Amino acid sequence: MIPGESTCACVAKPAARHAALALDLAGAMAMFLVETRAAR
Repeated sequence: MIPGESTCACVAKPAARHAALALDLAGAMAMFLVETRAAR
């Protein structure tokens, strides 16, 4: 189980779970871009 993931996500529809994973991935990429640009 992924840290920070709600327990009800396992019962949720796959589409909702995929949307949440996509948001997490987008957030991680955004933070990565911000940190790499700040390092320059």
